[in-house]
Amino acid sequence: MFNIYPRKFGVPEQVTVFSEEHLLKLIEGANGHMNLYVSAFSDDQKIFGNLDKVFFDIDDCPADCKNCIPEKKSKCSIEALNCTPASYNSFNNMMILHEYFQEKKLQHVIGMSGGGYHIYTKVIPVQLRYANYALKKYCAEVVKECNIKTDCSVFEIFRIMRIPGTYNV
Repeated sequence: MFNIYPRKFGVPEQVTVFSEEHLLKLIEGANGHMNLYVSAFSDDQKIFGNLDKVFFDIDDCPADCKNCIPEKKSKCSIEALNCTPASYNSFNNMMILHEYFQEKKLQHVIGMSGGGYHIYTKVIPVQLRYANYALKKYCAEVVKECNIKTDCSVFEIFRIMRIPGTYNV
């Protein structure tokens, strides 16, 4: 999943990681002591737009969630979908997305996020001039087609993400 380097590691202070060995060493030293994050895309991918995966973050929605209360909704077009706490069930939304990727024959990995699920799907790397826009547009179309609720803030090439399999402290 993190096979292209260099990339960023850590929050709030970030260090540049130059290899998988380096990343694993940092994880080994800090796992269980702090939440561990890594950039979803490498530094080069951010510059040149060669995206190799798409990342979805699907969480349950508490009753007072800003995504479910109309007057608290953000400007995000995906969050503007009709959202109610009952429709924001992470397991159901994860299964819908999983079935969608199976139907499209897209390789994907599902992991627990601490508050729901992360789904990573592999895409054919294509150099994109407007990679951030293309990523947001693609993800918004998938979310709309599947009629699911998801955290749209992860549809960003500069996004950091929790490292799968690490402790959520």
